[in-house]
Amino acid sequence: MTNYIRLTGLLICVFLATSAWSEDQRHFLLHTGLSRPLGPDSFSSSRTSGINLGLGYSHIISDRIVNSVIIQYQTFTLDRRDVERDETHSNDVISIDSKPASILSAALKGQLTFPGGENSRTLSYLYLACGYYYLNEPNITVVYPERDHIIVCRQQHTNGIDAGLGVDINIENTILFIELGINMGLTRKGKTATLPLKLGLKF
Repeated sequence: MTNYIRLTGLLICVFLATSAWSEDQRHFLLHTGLSRPLGPDSFSSSRTSGINLGLGYSHIISDRIVNSVIIQYQTFTLDRRDVERDETHSNDVISIDSKPASILSAALKGQLTFPGGENSRTLSYLYLACGYYYLNEPNITVVYPERDHIIVCRQQHTNGIDAGLGVDINIENTILFIELGINMGLTRKGKTATLPLKLGLKF
């Protein structure tokens, strides 16, 4: 875990260093939205689509380049029907239980913008982020009349990446943004991937 904290610290130092040459345009970011689990199968088949929450701070480096520090939290509830379907003796199952799975990430984000027309209020962009990634997937307990079956899941600190596209919509002194991308953790036993759709504000 120490190595991942060091990496996150290094990325924050890079952000602060590059921000020293930025123009005097800075924004705080807040977002929420929906996240869909994509893989691996053990994760995507046992968890339903959940929510994401995030905050950040960005600096405009130039007309086309923006960098940010972003913290994001995603949570996913248990899909009991899919878990029960995978059980060999599904007709005997009394209950299935697990705490929500969650993903916490902290990353340095780079953004390449594509300006619209002179009077356009929208701005499209591509983004790529990398940094710290923590997956907390609690074990799943399947209760039978005479025994319990524990499905062992994963808790892991690792590196993560986040990439996708977005659009800014300028509304007076506030910017509404929409992003769609892939969030991936380089976890053991298969990379953990989600599809977050984010709706947020820059102010």
